[in-house]
Amino acid sequence: MEVLSYAFSEGSSGVGAYSRVLLGGGVGFHLGYAALKETFLRCWGLLAIEPNPLNSGALIRCGCRFPGRSLSVLRLLAIFVGMSIVGCAESQEDSRPNLVLIVVDTLRADHLEIYGYGRETSPALKELAERGIVYEKHVASAGQTVPSTLTLMTSLHPAEHGFRHLGNGHFSKNRPVYPEALTLLPEVFKEAGYATAGFVGNPFLQDKNGFSQGYDRFLYSDAEGARLTNAAIRWVEQRASEEEPFFLYVHYFDVHTPYRPPGRFREMFPRPAEGRVIESNGRVPGVRKRDIRTTVALYDGGIAYVDDQIGRLLEHLDELGVLEETVVAVTSDHGEEFMDHGGFGHGTHVHGELVRAPLVIAGPGVPESGGREENLTHHLDLAPTLLSLLGLGVPDEFRGEPFEGTGTVAFAEDGPFYAVHADGYKLIVNTNTDGAQVYSLGDALDQSPLQEPEIERQLRDRLAWYRALHKLHGEDADAEIPGWTDEERAKLEALGYTR
Repeated sequence: MEVLSYAFSEGSSGVGAYSRVLLGGGVGFHLGYAALKETFLRCWGLLAIEPNPLNSGALIRCGCRFPGRSLSVLRLLAIFVGMSIVGCAESQEDSRPNLVLIVVDTLRADHLEIYGYGRETSPALKELAERGIVYEKHVASAGQTVPSTLTLMTSLHPAEHGFRHLGNGHFSKNRPVYPEALTLLPEVFKEAGYATAGFVGNPFLQDKNGFSQGYDRFLYSDAEGARLTNAAIRWVEQRASEEEPFFLYVHYFDVHTPYRPPGRFREMFPRPAEGRVIESNGRVPGVRKRDIRTTVALYDGGIAYVDDQIGRLLEHLDELGVLEETVVAVTSDHGEEFMDHGGFGHGTHVHGELVRAPLVIAGPGVPESGGREENLTHHLDLAPTLLSLLGLGVPDEFRGEPFEGTGTVAFAEDGPFYAVHADGYKLIVNTNTDGAQVYSLGDALDQSPLQEPEIERQLRDRLAWYRALHKLHGEDADAEIPGWTDEERAKLEALGYTR
């Protein structure tokens, strides 16, 4: 347990002076200094206020202790800010920000304009990024939906939440059922007094899989993404007069196989007349360049379609007058391969095209600078970062911590493949052969292997800790999970999961 210290820097202008509570990775939460100081004094009693040796502001010290979590001294979280506002203004209108968390299934970062892609696949995300922050080196915990999304929602490594992808098609054979013992992010928001809703299109995230925990309203649909968008808009409209803030989760599936973007998006990008569409996972014999171009053109069309849906959703939030009081975060669960390392699809390895995920955050408390964060970030820490940005406490059950800027170590896994990202490098190890390869983190798609024996040794030491988690929790923690019905298995096959 540690005594927490929070530094609040007073602005120099007097009128309009403010305090910036850093949340790591360049993200800040701005509050009026005078109001902040008054809130602390009024709600928590007299606290020790002393000069801050780091700047001209004040250092407010609090003797409260949080058991069960390691919290860095001088980490400038908004935990007490949120607690103070809630505790002291229950009779007043709840002014805490909303959160919209959007996950685009199978979206690789380098196919977006904000990451340098040549095609105009994502104008809505580009516009969102211009008023927020783009994270350049964000890592998903796996190259498959179940372990990656569970890490995002529980802030636990796959070995800890128990849903590891043990090989291609693993969850197509074994239905994942998420136990109530897991604390999911919507449950945290619901406990904090937020209205919660989830609209998802991935079959592994249905209510019958246990993914609806914590939601007031939940919808799984295998229809086009427009149905999810429409349902989300209706839900926000129906509660427009409510004072409580809301948490909205939308998980689009239209970028995933089969690559069938609707309407004009199918023909948005040119493709060879005789190219075939590859919708398999793993190595495919006899692939020609025109097959890759054809497949990628339809994949990019799916991105453009989902981006259009995101634009619709944000436009309606703006028309309803709630966008300016809403934090919006957009990411993906994993990417997709198009022969980058000899195969197609996902759930097959941990190279950059599968685990380097996009991340954009914009809204109250986020600098509206169109900034770019170069430091390493991880799905494990995204939920704690968003909670802290909204002034909410991070549950003891969450392993992750708010983005800190430096010192992050990000792990990823899929079957026998493990990756550790740290200190400017990435190490991939095949545990079946013990073969390993080092890459620079600047090499986003792992195209140029390095000969760095000392770096490999250091990163193997870091990976040894992560591998120890698997031994602690069991290598096959989710082996005894039930199967799918014949009808469900047929639907999975149509989506390419059993290929």
